[in-house]
Amino acid sequence: MRFASTLVMFGLSTFASTLGQVGTQFDGPGHIGMRMKMEDGDVEDVYYNGFTGDEIYSPYGLRKLGVENVKSIVTRGILIDLPAYKGVETLPDSYEVTVKAATGSIGRPIAIR
Repeated sequence: MRFASTLVMFGLSTFASTLGQVGTQFDGPGHIGMRMKMEDGDVEDVYYNGFTGDEIYSPYGLRKLGVENVKSIVTRGILIDLPAYKGVETLPDSYEVTVKAATGSIGRPIAIR
């Protein structure tokens, strides 16, 4: 898929197992980049901080930009009870969360079920 004069690139990891997904996953910055035409006319896959695919790829994982190099992430979350706000026990699978519903449910008591 072309976006202007660049091509978005995704680096995929393959894991074969009968268990399927075996845990949580956080993709490191080496998993997405852009295919770019360089000043000299060559086309390169360029990733975070200007690293090229040739610099980071290896048969045994990424040489640079692996998730093991990402520092701790500490943040906070907000728990909202959208079903209570909408007056139902559960939301349908197709329910689309809107800004109005999210902001309307903030500050309301959380129903422990």
